[in-house]
Amino acid sequence: MISLRTLHLLAAVLAALLLLGAAGLLFWYFRPGAAHQDRLFVRLAGVTLKAEVADSPAAQVRGLSGHAPLADDEGMVFLFRHASSQRFWMKDMLFPIDIIWIRHGQVVDITANAPVPSGSGQLPTYAPNGPVDTVLEVKAGFAAAHGVVPGTMVGLEKME
Repeated sequence: MISLRTLHLLAAVLAALLLLGAAGLLFWYFRPGAAHQDRLFVRLAGVTLKAEVADSPAAQVRGLSGHAPLADDEGMVFLFRHASSQRFWMKDMLFPIDIIWIRHGQVVDITANAPVPSGSGQLPTYAPNGPVDTVLEVKAGFAAAHGVVPGTMVGLEKME
């Protein structure tokens, strides 16, 4: 016959295993780059892109670091609550990008062909010529290929 003490011990072990399993599932679900991440359609210069959304501080710091190269119709969009000065770097980037700086749905500046960092020196940073509330990172050469210039209108639409 099993003692009451043994039953309590088994119940405690079972509860601990359930908690560890739940914690593991939460960690897996919220891991960097998880597939549940929101995506938006971004429309500009007659082109529609599918963009991953970086709207939390952690996602914004990570950005496209370590990300596989983007397809021609892909990007990452950074959303900020208010227009403000922003500064971006290319830490752990594997491919060059265009950085399209946007305020109130309109392109205000473009950093074309930001290169992959070389060497172990200090990383360069990139900033627009004024405050922005949205930043779009796309494959290098996208802006020139599609005629994106300051003044180009940008639309964002949630993907269903």
